[in-house]
Amino acid sequence: MTPEVAAGHVGRAGFLVTGPAVPLVGGHLNEVFRVPTSAGSVVLKHAPPYVAAAPEVPLDPDRLRHEALGLAMGGTLWRPGRVPRMVVYDPTHHVLCMEDLGDRPTLATWLAGASDAAAAALLTDLGRHLGQLHRAPADAWANPDVQATRHQLQYRQVPDFLAAHGYERGLGAQAVALGEALQRPGRGPIMGDLWLSSVLVDGHDWALIDWELSHLGAAAARRGAPAGPPVPGRPRAGRVAGCCLRGRLPGHGSLMGRCPARRRQGPRGQRVAGSHRGGLPHGGAR
Repeated sequence: MTPEVAAGHVGRAGFLVTGPAVPLVGGHLNEVFRVPTSAGSVVLKHAPPYVAAAPEVPLDPDRLRHEALGLAMGGTLWRPGRVPRMVVYDPTHHVLCMEDLGDRPTLATWLAGASDAAAAALLTDLGRHLGQLHRAPADAWANPDVQATRHQLQYRQVPDFLAAHGYERGLGAQAVALGEALQRPGRGPIMGDLWLSSVLVDGHDWALIDWELSHLGAAAARRGAPAGPPVPGRPRAGRVAGCCLRGRLPGHGSLMGRCPARRRQGPRGQRVAGSHRGGLPHGGAR
């Protein structure tokens, strides 16, 4: 999608566009633009039938419907500002227009300068709100095509990743089995791509963006997937996710020593645990 086409979609949604649309960088799944209007800027997402950053990887363009559902649920459960306010969803053109939250720092940037007490307070509050989401009633809400792509690109790659770093491929069978299990419908709504760049921080307040992977699923799948493989002795995903909400993510700050997932060295000194990336293939949905 070109900036001109993006601005045209915003204009047809009833806005007076006052300047050119500006492409936003940092995401992988979609084409994203900031469009200035007389009522303030808005963000427009377009979902092509592939991963925008990797056109050779097909991906269901209906993923923005799941983001629209997630934004609607978050907006119902939480006070304004916790998620972008949805303005228009156009399923025919696979376009979603939403409130622009501005250039707030990501959780990664904010944590780099935050005290342990401030980090604990914000992440505890985030965890409490995510608990509300997981317990919320919801109708059948499946996202099978996107989840299948995620399984293929992430979990099924773990055996090869292990082999490349000198481990037995068979160790990756548990990761593949976990990915298969996480494709089954769960009991509660999950955001599906919780990682450092999906959380924006304004002062000591937070907002969640990028809900394309949301669905009824298991709480263990609420985070973005790790780039490094699981290693022998690494704790279950639930403990790692709990650690993420109590302190810094493994590999991203001073609370490493308190987390169950710690640095480990591979056969040639490589770190094989602790690096965290989200989205497809890595780096956040958006």
